[in-house]
Amino acid sequence: RRFVDWRFAQGSPGMGLIGKPGPPEPEDFYYEYEDSEEEIRLWHQRPDRWREEIYDAEGQLDEVEVLAAMGGPRWTYTRHDAERGTYGAIYLPELPRGQGLDAQFAFVLDPSEYYFSETFWDGTTVFKTGRETVFAGRECVEVRADTVSWGHPPDALSGFEGTTDHLLLVDREVGTILRVAARLEGREFRVAEAREISYGEEFPQDTFRLALPGVEFKRHDLPGYERRRR
Repeated sequence: RRFVDWRFAQGSPGMGLIGKPGPPEPEDFYYEYEDSEEEIRLWHQRPDRWREEIYDAEGQLDEVEVLAAMGGPRWTYTRHDAERGTYGAIYLPELPRGQGLDAQFAFVLDPSEYYFSETFWDGTTVFKTGRETVFAGRECVEVRADTVSWGHPPDALSGFEGTTDHLLLVDREVGTILRVAARLEGREFRVAEAREISYGEEFPQDTFRLALPGVEFKRHDLPGYERRRR
């Protein structure tokens, strides 16, 4: 948003509304959208075993990713692609070097995870607000990350809206993120929050393997294969 405002301040018409008569006008960023909701279930066994399931508002399974260990094997399933007969169900017995987790919400359990931590490498100022609360049964501290340059939210919260800051609730004892909200000038527009969380559980043996009824996974052995991100 700040970049667009700057462009117009310089007299550039490059990012205005197209097709309207007269001089260019800045785009209204406050669109009216219907609320939407997803449910995400996460399992994590240190150091590098993950399972992520994403369900739509009707409770249908949309996406799954299972990583048995860094370097593989890894299973990924995307319902939309599977229904179209494209690469919706993939099994990689061994991952190319440097590849690993592709789960969208791993950052809440591991804030050092790449797609989240890269957000704070450049262009943000992070500090505690001084407020504390109890969320999902855990004592939390509130943290705000103010955007001072590009304004990219974490990968899982990204969109076309832009952001001016992110407001986070962090587990005081463990350091996991129990709530994160991307905000534009104080208004929340994309939020991920934990409904319940537990630590130190023993998982069933097949937690970090994936088999779905009626789904045949296509095996890929080619080095350099990368999952197509939606």
